[in-house]
Amino acid sequence: MNLLTSKEVSQMLGVSIRTLANYKKMEKLPYYQFGRIVRYDLEDVLEHIESHTQNRKGGMRYE
Repeated sequence: MNLLTSKEVSQMLGVSIRTLANYKKMEKLPYYQFGRIVRYDLEDVLEHIESHTQNRKGGMRYE
């Protein structure tokens, strides 16, 4: 397991820290919380990116 900070994940996704916090609230992206510390697993982030990537024809991929 490779845990990432909110800053690292927001940079990977190209979203603000606030947007990432909204993702967390809406349970769009799994996370781990240790007290006040929040971490995201790299594999979960990569799966999120993959599931939200458009195909070459411009449409969303549905599996």
